[in-house]
Amino acid sequence: MNDLDKKQDAAWVRRLLEWYDTNKRILPWRSSPTPYFVWISEIMLQQTQVDTVIPYFERFVQRFPTVSELSGTDIEDVLKVWQGLGYYARARNLHKAAGVISDNHNGIFPESAVELQKLPGIGEYTAGAVASIAFGEAVPAVDGNCLRVFARFWGISDVIDEPKTKECIRSRLAGYVSEGNPSGFNQGIMELGALVCRPTNPDCGQCPIKSGCMAYEKSLTAVLPVRKPKSSVPHRTLFAAVVWRDDKVFVMRREYDEMLGGLWRFPNVTVKPGDETSESLGKIVEEQISFRARITGKYGQINHAYTHFKVSITVFRCEFNEGTAISSELRETLVNVAWISLEDVEEYPFDKASLKIIDLIRSVDFS
Repeated sequence: MNDLDKKQDAAWVRRLLEWYDTNKRILPWRSSPTPYFVWISEIMLQQTQVDTVIPYFERFVQRFPTVSELSGTDIEDVLKVWQGLGYYARARNLHKAAGVISDNHNGIFPESAVELQKLPGIGEYTAGAVASIAFGEAVPAVDGNCLRVFARFWGISDVIDEPKTKECIRSRLAGYVSEGNPSGFNQGIMELGALVCRPTNPDCGQCPIKSGCMAYEKSLTAVLPVRKPKSSVPHRTLFAAVVWRDDKVFVMRREYDEMLGGLWRFPNVTVKPGDETSESLGKIVEEQISFRARITGKYGQINHAYTHFKVSITVFRCEFNEGTAISSELRETLVNVAWISLEDVEEYPFDKASLKIIDLIRSVDFS
């Protein structure tokens, strides 16, 4: 492509930038696009809607306004502030990366996408977003919105979930990101995908780059992008034990390297089909907490959906009876178990399913 053809072909970049400048939403991280704020927002926005993120972002940066204050706090405090936002590995990686920035970079953010990718929890997209928005580096930031926009714009019929398709789009965009302001370019694409080129019912009439869009011209917006068929979501049945000793309940903290690591939970066990009896609950006491307890009632059931599976949890009320209060294995790491009152639960970070259990406990009167 000669220079004249490229200039004409890149006219959509100018239209995109003009549209973004006029239509961009007012967001807290945009009003102060420091590297730290951009980084926090981009991590939070992974697989999470903007409206959900805003209050979490505001609370987070109020509690941890700088990378040094984030690195200097305890991970449990970070998880507590993050509580409810989900995908908790993001919070743990934020804390780890803050430590690396403080210890290895004197508290100063790396400015290139290549260096940013060396930090925990930062992949190619996040590195591109932070580098372009905070530092003006001419590098694409290819997220789900971007993939959808350009699968339609360029009429790409390959499966969008495939790495080779993503790399194709990223490579093509690399030739255009330097045509204008890299920050406005990448944020303009994100905003276009969020507000106009939506997954369903795109508002093509308001699209600044509809001229030249293959999907628009050929009425393929309902067909593109092409995705892999969704597999069925597995369902699991669990029993949970709420064990009381006087006015306190027993809780356990998950190991940091497991799902929902660092968050507190009630003892629970996955129940196999055909074994859905209260006898299965005894296994919780024997295998997980190693003290005697007796079932005194049933609170009820809660349902919860994770990213890749759903659970139904039957919650039993139990009373501490006698025996070793904490198993020998748990005694070696007492920090991972606790007896707490319901009034104290606000001091501990719990996952959403456990919070539902707490709400259920509070709603049932066994007196």
